[in-house]
Amino acid sequence: MKKLLEKSIRYPWLVIGIVILLSFFFMNELRLKGRMETNLDEYMPKTHPAFVYSDQAEEWFNIKDGILIAIEHETSIYNPQTLQKIKEISERLQEMQEFDDNDVMSLYTADNITGSEYDLDVRAFYRSVPQTQEVLDELRMNVRDNEMVYRRLVSEDETCLLYTSPSPRDRTRSRMPSSA
Repeated sequence: MKKLLEKSIRYPWLVIGIVILLSFFFMNELRLKGRMETNLDEYMPKTHPAFVYSDQAEEWFNIKDGILIAIEHETSIYNPQTLQKIKEISERLQEMQEFDDNDVMSLYTADNITGSEYDLDVRAFYRSVPQTQEVLDELRMNVRDNEMVYRRLVSEDETCLLYTSPSPRDRTRSRMPSSA
């Protein structure tokens, strides 16, 4: 061992050369044979009941990977600045050719569906950004009353909002041909 140490001290350029050659060799092997697994499902136990059910639901409902974007505010999303940002991001996503208008789901694009004994009322949560506290409080109450939005798109503590959309590469919609 002492001889090896003495030789490496006597010929430092040889040691550096060997280290560089070995590094190139292993980098090349990684490039040719290495792969990165980004699908977290590969690490889940295939026989666990929760994952078996999840796989069945994905198959039954044609669920594909989606895109999630979260917007967070320290105290509450119910302020004009955050609601304006939510509106702008929603509109920009809808303008992208990769998405249909109905693909992007956010507080701005979601419908507030309320019902009475005789009918259903379908309205947007907001179209113009609320500026007064009274209108902001009304929006907050409408969201809390809507089970499809509250705790799904808007967090329970109301500091975080989620955008959802199917991944553009996974969309498998069939389109009806237009009649001439």
